Amino acid sequence: MMMLRKHPVTANAIIVVCPESNLGFEACHIERFVRECALNDVVVMHEDVHNRPGIRTTHDTKEIMHGLLRDCLANDGLRTSRDLVASDGKAETHLKELETQMGSYAIIVEPGSTSFAKARRTYSGKSGGSQDDLIISLQLCFLARSVFWQHSDQKYQQWV
Repeated sequence: MMMLRKHPVTANAIIVVCPESNLGFEACHIERFVRECALNDVVVMHEDVHNRPGIRTTHDTKEIMHGLLRDCLANDGLRTSRDLVASDGKAETHLKELETQMGSYAIIVEPGSTSFAKARRTYSGKSGGSQDDLIISLQLCFLARSVFWQHSDQKYQQWV
């Protein structure tokens, strides 16, 4: 995050952090890290149960995230900065990996176990040992943006 503050485009921007909230409590660790950085104009979103940091990914949220990214791509609305910031300095490598993950991400439909059961839809890019962390992170950004602005009149009003 310090690198974002050193970059001329993001030096004075509000940084919205919304990690995936899961059973491992990584979102709590990320929130603590953000607090310890003591940077101005940084907000960690709290959208999990009991006001925990982050957004919990469920089947419903994955479906929404997928739809938000799909709509953005359909409208040619995704761009990456030429000045992309990566903490390890390997921005181009990460972009190539994101492109690979976008190509392998899919909706997997499994038919119902009986003729009356609903088909099961799964959203994943994990096939053949592949990872989908970057594509999930990108989709999570779209969901977080949507939720942040949806609650901007109440929860996040001081940041807009």
